[in-house]
Amino acid sequence: MKKIFTLVFMALMTSFAFAQNAKEVLQFVDKDGNVVPDGSVVNITEGEEDFWGDLMFPTGLYVTNSYDEDLDLRVDYNVTSLPNGSFQICFPMSCMYANATGSYKTNSGSMKAGEKRDLQAEWIPKKDAYGTCSVELQLVLTKGLGSKGPKITVNMIYSDPASVNNLNGEQATEVARYNAAGQRIDASQRGLHIVKLSNGKTKKVMQK
Repeated sequence: MKKIFTLVFMALMTSFAFAQNAKEVLQFVDKDGNVVPDGSVVNITEGEEDFWGDLMFPTGLYVTNSYDEDLDLRVDYNVTSLPNGSFQICFPMSCMYANATGSYKTNSGSMKAGEKRDLQAEWIPKKDAYGTCSVELQLVLTKGLGSKGPKITVNMIYSDPASVNNLNGEQATEVARYNAAGQRIDASQRGLHIVKLSNGKTKKVMQK
């Protein structure tokens, strides 16, 4: 009985210790790898045009796993302001969309040790419908008891006139492909595909 109690106690202490370190092993970073500290507020004022001329405001954020093992995680996101359009996030393995304010969770997925992965999150407003989309993002470990990592707030501000980068002329490569349900797939499957490009844009492709 004493041995069982000791093993349970050690397991709980290990889980607690790992929970304490979750904010260290998981981090939000920018494209250059600079850490966005826990509790930060990020303001995005520059939009980009996709291949169809639609405007979107990408967060420009990435996630790093600095632990020496693969980790299972998800993103909890609370959309506190969404004046119009939708907020989408394709992380870690599938795409999720929010068309109203509220609390949401992405599906759980795995990140390799030392990996840096694009968060692929953006607000897609309606044309000339100005306002601010505000989202709270938190990284959450999902394996075992799980623990909460860093939490930040991103404000995507669409003002008149908006600063826009037109990316239509850029060369981009495919980095991920999803079906209409947001599940990651390969190019051999038939149906509607959502293709994510290296410049952060998405396009729809009908695979026959």
